[in-house]
Amino acid sequence: MEITSLYIYKIIFTCEILIAFFLFTSQMPKRKYCVARYIAVSTVAILASTFYPLLQDVSYTWWYSSLMFLLLFILCFIGTFFIIKISFQKLFIIGVAAYTAQHLSYQIYSLLCFVFHFDETLQTLYSSDIIDVTFSIILVWRIVITVIVYALVYVGIFNIFISKIKDETEISNFSIAIVSALILLIDIVANSIVVYNDDNHNLVTSIIICAYNILSCLMVFFILYFIINIRSLRYELLVKSMLLNQAEEKYEQSKANYESINIKVHDLKHQIRQFGSQKTLQKETIDEIENMIQIYDSTMHTNNKAIDIILVEKKMLCNQLKVDLKVYADCSRLNYISDVDLYSLFGNAIDNAIEAVSKVSDPKKKTINLIVKNVGDFISIVIENYFVGNILFGENRMPITTKTINKENHGYGLKSIQSIVDKYAGALNIDFKNDVFKLSILFKANNDSSAD
Repeated sequence: MEITSLYIYKIIFTCEILIAFFLFTSQMPKRKYCVARYIAVSTVAILASTFYPLLQDVSYTWWYSSLMFLLLFILCFIGTFFIIKISFQKLFIIGVAAYTAQHLSYQIYSLLCFVFHFDETLQTLYSSDIIDVTFSIILVWRIVITVIVYALVYVGIFNIFISKIKDETEISNFSIAIVSALILLIDIVANSIVVYNDDNHNLVTSIIICAYNILSCLMVFFILYFIINIRSLRYELLVKSMLLNQAEEKYEQSKANYESINIKVHDLKHQIRQFGSQKTLQKETIDEIENMIQIYDSTMHTNNKAIDIILVEKKMLCNQLKVDLKVYADCSRLNYISDVDLYSLFGNAIDNAIEAVSKVSDPKKKTINLIVKNVGDFISIVIENYFVGNILFGENRMPITTKTINKENHGYGLKSIQSIVDKYAGALNIDFKNDVFKLSILFKANNDSSAD
């Protein structure tokens, strides 16, 4: 078989596709003996590309070239499915991304070659009688540029959205993914038709063709990014909806328990007083019993029933964990916010604080301060607690979880808080300084509200 540029390129193309597949599926669950499978798939794919027939009459036609590269890609696609435990839909999207990444990298590299005249210089030096040092330098420089371009594109695409494809959720809008694949296929075929039917392009035409191909690839990636992010947003919305439903159910149950306990505690305190007066119990004994009952009594009076309920519930939990929950709150002007939202907001905020201070070893620092006060036309909510360790902040100044187990399902408490704050046009700020975590919320006060 004659060694031509197309013969060499089809092998390089296969290696580039394999690298893209292996990188883009690196976070996916693997099948047994994955190392052996990687070796087997790579060997079969490279051998297939090496011995793929190049027919003298048709090899350099647009349809044969397009078919050859498509078949080599499908072979890599099937081989990846043989290695990775993944649904067909996810692998299809990763496959489209892999082919698009290879095509985009090649077009960027080609554009650089046209702009800096690498091909013309190499051709001139190669045609000369002596291949001098300049030829070697330019050839090495081309290889270096190739590696840099492909590495930047592949790693960039992986970090931007391929890494967002998680195993526990399904890809939605699969029909749009098929459309993106068709756009890529049409661009590749159209590019082959232009290249193989007329190879006498001037520099400007060649640059325009490369720019068009690059824009087509970027369009495909935009579609894929849209699909993946819509899936992520839907999953996040589903989780938030489930959390809100759970908060609503928990609020109704807590409300019923709260009223029932208050009634029973009131009756029990009255009975103890009556029993003490009849049986001549010592006053100290009666006071001690009342103090024990007081743990279950409603001692929170924030002028908002929903907040009273959640604070009583959290106060009981803090007493069990030996955490000092200090409350200074007037919530009368928050009555325009629904009970469920208030229950969820304060519940999530205090739960996060309890979790943080539970890890603090110093008993004096097992303290949570909740301050709700009026500030002009606004009402300020501040929750402060000590925190062990460092906090990393991501997008929108939201903390990034340091948990490694079930990481994707953590952080929804703060997201739920942010969602409620946004719902009522409030402002949320998170600060961490001197081992103190501070959550600040500012709402527009409801001046027309009256206390319950």
